[in-house]
Amino acid sequence: MATTLQRSSYTPQNVYEDIHKLFLTIKLSHYKTKSFAAHEAFGRIYDQVNELIDEITEKLIGYSDVDPGDLQIGTVSPKLPKDLGQFIIALAIKIELFAAGEKSLSSQRVNLRP
Repeated sequence: MATTLQRSSYTPQNVYEDIHKLFLTIKLSHYKTKSFAAHEAFGRIYDQVNELIDEITEKLIGYSDVDPGDLQIGTVSPKLPKDLGQFIIALAIKIELFAAGEKSLSSQRVNLRP
């Protein structure tokens, strides 16, 4: 079953909320794991995702001209490494579908890199 999103059902604000929920999920997983190897891996993922979230947020603001509002992210729970991987992949697909459906984003490319 393919994931499909209607333009009106997923907004830049939803992207902001989802990526920040991911960020907190990774951090909580990092704190709660009992495995040293998983703890180290979660720490590396956390650092990389932190940079990626900043880049996504800044580009999305530039593309959409929508600043993040208050984040309504609900409950955040730690995940096992396998489950976190699936969570990341599902979110990446959701954001990719959102970006593909945003025609205004492609016509208003903004490069925020120096």
